[in-house]
Amino acid sequence: MYFALRFLRVKINICVFMFCKCFANYNLEIINPKFYRGLTMKIQGKGALISGGASGLGAATVRMLAAGGAKVVIADINDQLGLKLAQELGEAVVFVKTDITQEDQVQKLVEQAVRHTGGFHIVVNAAGIGVGEKVLGKNGPHDLKKFARVIQVNLIGTFDVLRQATQPMSSNSPDEGGCRGVI
Repeated sequence: MYFALRFLRVKINICVFMFCKCFANYNLEIINPKFYRGLTMKIQGKGALISGGASGLGAATVRMLAAGGAKVVIADINDQLGLKLAQELGEAVVFVKTDITQEDQVQKLVEQAVRHTGGFHIVVNAAGIGVGEKVLGKNGPHDLKKFARVIQVNLIGTFDVLRQATQPMSSNSPDEGGCRGVI
């Protein structure tokens, strides 16, 4: 368990610092909490793209970023909740109905996010689904199509948002710490 959590922390650190020019100079010592002291991103005026931002953790992230002065783009398949949240939070927040399993929709999302924010610096992938079903239940084996949908959304869709968002983020001007954004 400890190894798995430590490995996850390393993977998160790699994602978080992937846009820092200085990342290449760090090794796995970035796990050290002392490394984080003084490394904060100012979100006032920054652009943010939140997949799965209409509910749950995504909506909480949208609210936190908007309260901090960020321009936020909510991406979600649930247009009722997404529109309601965007209206609640005002002009700095827009909603784009997006199915992250569709590459063309993700591409349009990224384009709209760049237009709305003037170039985003923050991406949070909060979109995800789950299917609570036994591998072998009373009605037979687990439905493979349901499992494939979970993988399509949680893995492939998340990766597609990540890969398509990196292009515009890579052209951001570095901040004082050399970072162009955070995913």
